[in-house]
Amino acid sequence: MAPKEVVDVRARPIRIVLADDNGEIRFLLRTWLEIEGRFEITGEVESGDELIDLVIREHPDEIVLDLAMPVVDGLAAISEIRKHAPDTKIVVLSAFASPTVRRKAFALGAHAVLTKGIPLEEVESALLSLSPS
Repeated sequence: MAPKEVVDVRARPIRIVLADDNGEIRFLLRTWLEIEGRFEITGEVESGDELIDLVIREHPDEIVLDLAMPVVDGLAAISEIRKHAPDTKIVVLSAFASPTVRRKAFALGAHAVLTKGIPLEEVESALLSLSPS
């Protein structure tokens, strides 16, 4: 009888969707996260309604989500994502991370709330911490 194959859960990159209305921020995040091969950016959107549609289709492992987006803001998007993709982890990365906004984001189902301008290593670390090891 052949031995059981051991599967490394990190054998594949963590599938990430970037949601931010600023293309330069998405470019910076994509470039940083994909450089070592631990992450695969499976989609990028600039509005909350696009994010919800993409998450329903793709069920990414994780999302990096800005709160200030057109059409559907990030907080409203969190609620919809939780309904359609409950296993997808949400990392909020926003300039509007006041204590009140942080509490609301966590209450809606975010897994981490980070403030824009922090070192990209901290964003990467937050994403890695949410993935099964």
